[in-house]
Amino acid sequence: MISVIMLTYNRENMVGRAIESILNQTYRDFEFIIIDNGSNDRSGEIADAYAKKDARIKVIHISKSNIGTGRNTGLDAATGEYITFID
Repeated sequence: MISVIMLTYNRENMVGRAIESILNQTYRDFEFIIIDNGSNDRSGEIADAYAKKDARIKVIHISKSNIGTGRNTGLDAATGEYITFID
């Protein structure tokens, strides 16, 4: 299994499209970890809505921080044999 980690911060106009691009891949054996880095728009809500529809998605909400903290949060949650980041 592959762990796909994506950070988002105030990207409500783009986060849905980014999530759809991952979900539309032909390879299906992955977990999709989305780190909402303290967004103050609807980015986290949009990610949560996708997680309710697809069990492969896990959304983690953290206080606004730097990219390293966000990535490390995703790595801590990852269970896949392989890991990739979507920027």
